[in-house]
Amino acid sequence: MSSTENTPLLASRHLQPEDDDQVDMNDHRQQTLITIALTGFISMWTFWTFSVDWPDILLVFDTPSTLQGAFVTLSPLLTSTFVVLVSSVYASAYGKRTVLVYSTGCMAVGAVGIAIAPGMAWLLVFRFIQTLGTSPIWSLGISTLGDMFDSKTRGRAVGLFISLSMLGAIVAPFFDLLIMKLAPLAYISRYQAWRVTQGLLAIASASCWSAIRSGYIDDTGSDALDNHESHRLKRLLNPFSAFSLLQDSNILCLSFGSGLPIFAAIGLLWMELSLYRWPFEQGPTEDIVFRRFLPVGAIGLAAGAIVSGIVSDKLFSRPRSVPWSQLRENNFLLTAVPGGLVLIPLALVWVGALLKSAIGGGDHLPVDNISEVNVPLLLFCFFLGGVGTYSVVVPCLLYFVEVAPPKQSVELIAASDALQTFVAALAVMILTILAQAFGAVFANTCGAVMALSSPILIWTVSRRRRVPLESELRSRNGSFSDLANGHDRA
Repeated sequence: MSSTENTPLLASRHLQPEDDDQVDMNDHRQQTLITIALTGFISMWTFWTFSVDWPDILLVFDTPSTLQGAFVTLSPLLTSTFVVLVSSVYASAYGKRTVLVYSTGCMAVGAVGIAIAPGMAWLLVFRFIQTLGTSPIWSLGISTLGDMFDSKTRGRAVGLFISLSMLGAIVAPFFDLLIMKLAPLAYISRYQAWRVTQGLLAIASASCWSAIRSGYIDDTGSDALDNHESHRLKRLLNPFSAFSLLQDSNILCLSFGSGLPIFAAIGLLWMELSLYRWPFEQGPTEDIVFRRFLPVGAIGLAAGAIVSGIVSDKLFSRPRSVPWSQLRENNFLLTAVPGGLVLIPLALVWVGALLKSAIGGGDHLPVDNISEVNVPLLLFCFFLGGVGTYSVVVPCLLYFVEVAPPKQSVELIAASDALQTFVAALAVMILTILAQAFGAVFANTCGAVMALSSPILIWTVSRRRRVPLESELRSRNGSFSDLANGHDRA
């Protein structure tokens, strides 16, 4: 009989190092989650603050030229597609922390440049630098947390990250209003208050940069990329190489299922509410849109993300003895069905009916004035749309992390987001044309029909067997054959 068997105290001490290691791992995960979530919060705050401050910026500087105006419109689209794809490939090759350091650095430099910009041209240049930093945070954050947390807690971690990030959109308009109120006390014009806001964002971004550099986040890239120099160089020179991960039919179904009907529908609601000229007693249109609909929509998105993440974890860990869940390893995708089947179509049709009633039923977009509209009911519809949107998106993101190579999940998420951006932009354009030609009710009904395709696509994938993506690359945590044999990764 061994000494540990004779002495229970020694046995407990023998197990203590494993307990300490587990505690250290949990602390490390919590620190990483907090760091990533705060970075997402600052990035979302930074993104929306510029939109809120844009009218005041136009008052300080001359109205931008046609070229500059096009730059303002195309800059977010360019960074949300091309830059995200490039950063994801570099994150796979050199590590997520490395790219996050550069991203938060760009956020800080861009904020400083905007705060001291002497003219519109310089302001737009630094705005572009700022968006270079904010754009990759989404895919990098989800991928980092997805690789770090196991399958039974991943949904809550990703949902919490998205929810805290959405708080940035809630805080942005009200913090901006607070700074405008306090600016005269510091002998600063309220129309120059956006410079103060950008200065504070620079400090916050620099704090995130410092926290990320401290080493909470794993900074290793893919072994396969390191071991095949020619293959790595080829991938790094091709910004669209991440699209190769979208060849799987399940991935394509979920990309369209979480992108086309969802973001197109929310984009249509946002476009409609922004184009109307609200009655004077309701306040300026910018205040209605940014200080009412934006926060309420962000609250809905945050609620949908966290609830969907929790429910997905519950379904993922559901005992296989339950009859309806036998041999169904993708049951967590069913969390997305109610949002696409009920919440989003209901919100779209309801908003269309409310707007038609408010404008007398005969006018098409754009509308110069809207009267007797039930703003609280519109806000509730926008909230429902937000809940439905991320209740659909989160389970699809969890699926991407499950099937992707451990060090390349960021590429899969980025490629899916880029595809969704292109398709959603096309869908919103088509729906806008329909709204102008046939009215809001017809366009919103078409959007609702598009949204109904989402639960069909997701249900189809949930009934299939999950197969990890095939690739010639090998990750640090094991080969793809290991993943196919059911070895989970933390």
